[in-house]
Amino acid sequence: MQWIVDELPDQALLNTAEWRFLIPQLYKKYPNDDMNLNMSVSSPPDIQVTNKDVGVNIFIDITIDVLEDGEVIPVACISVVCFNEVNIEVDSLKFYEACTV
Repeated sequence: MQWIVDELPDQALLNTAEWRFLIPQLYKKYPNDDMNLNMSVSSPPDIQVTNKDVGVNIFIDITIDVLEDGEVIPVACISVVCFNEVNIEVDSLKFYEACTV
């Protein structure tokens, strides 16, 4: 699964000029160029199920691309693990039997 982020509420964040103080080398090499974030799931999710909750680890690679003269140039990659957990509480169980006529 892949998702390319090329629009944000603060669009300036997807330009090297906004990053000039954080990563000066990036701005020096690619001054005032647009960027996008290429996010892809790097492996199947890891799901854990217990009697009280369900947890899932999602492994994501985020590649920062610079867009220069119609070319997409990958300049950095960050690997991230997103962990989500939900608690399950069952008030009652009702089983229905399927009937065919």
